[in-house]
Amino acid sequence: EKANHVLTAGDTVYIRQGIYHSYFAPENSGTDSYPIVYMNYGTDTVTVSNTAYGVNLNGRSHIIVRGIQFRYVDRFLWLQNGANDNRIEYCIFDQGQDIDWSGARIYNNSSFNWIHHCQFSNYGYYNADDIGAILDIGSEESKTDFSNFNLLEDNIFFHGGHHILGVFSMYNVI
Repeated sequence: EKANHVLTAGDTVYIRQGIYHSYFAPENSGTDSYPIVYMNYGTDTVTVSNTAYGVNLNGRSHIIVRGIQFRYVDRFLWLQNGANDNRIEYCIFDQGQDIDWSGARIYNNSSFNWIHHCQFSNYGYYNADDIGAILDIGSEESKTDFSNFNLLEDNIFFHGGHHILGVFSMYNVI
C-alpha cells in the first residue's frame, strides 16, 4: 500500500512472495521513458486477494504490472479516465468476489494499453439472470468513450457470467 503513495516515474517495486490485501492504485504516473513498475521478485508467487480491485489505474499512465496473481478481488483490472500507455503482463486475474457488471474494464477514454500473456477467469454467475463480464473495452452506453487503440495479445479468457469480452470502442486489436 505504501508503494501506491511514494512511487514516482522510473521507480520499480519488487514484491516478495506472499498474499497481500491491498491493491495497485498509484498516485502518480510514470513517463514513456520512465514507467512505474510493480512486479514479483524473481520467481516469487505474489497474490493480491480480498480487495476491492486488483489494479485500478484511474487516470494513470505508463504503469507496468508484471507477474502478479489477483484472486478473490471485487474488480480485476480497471483502466479508466484516461489511463493510457499502461502494460499489464504475465498476470492472473481469477475468481471475482463481490460481482459487479465488469470484472475488468478499459473505459472512459483510456487508450494505447497493452495487456498480454494474462489469464482472466471466473467472473460472474448465472441464476435467474446472468451477470458479469470478464472484460469490457469502452462503454456500451456512451458515444463519447474513445477507449481506442488497446492491444490484447496472447491472453486466456474463460468463465464469464454474461460474456467474456465486450468491445464498445474502435481500433482495438485482440
